[in-house]
Amino acid sequence: MNTSTQNNDDRRVCERIVLNRNVLVDLEGGRKINGITVDISLGGVCISVQEELDESFLQQNARLFIKDRDDNLSPEFPCTIVRQGENRLCLKLDRAKSTQFGIMLTKGLFKKKVVN
Repeated sequence: MNTSTQNNDDRRVCERIVLNRNVLVDLEGGRKINGITVDISLGGVCISVQEELDESFLQQNARLFIKDRDDNLSPEFPCTIVRQGENRLCLKLDRAKSTQFGIMLTKGLFKKKVVN
């Protein structure tokens, strides 16, 4: 096992949940990046993006928005970019807003299915 991977796994406090939702990341410098959540936890979210991320956004503050089916945006969720890969961004959510983010992201997943 890769030592850096093992250390990252040892540090993980919250369980990751695989969940795909369309999102928009509004970076501090004005750049906007569309993506899809890969997994979420109480403290953060990993996002897959279609565009190649050719510059570093590490430690940059950003605002995260969840998109609904009509591309309407949720209220903003302040965050910081803590890891970055070729087509991935990992965001640490502002602690005060992380619970609200989880509720909004999973909204509708636990409703009973209505059969006509």
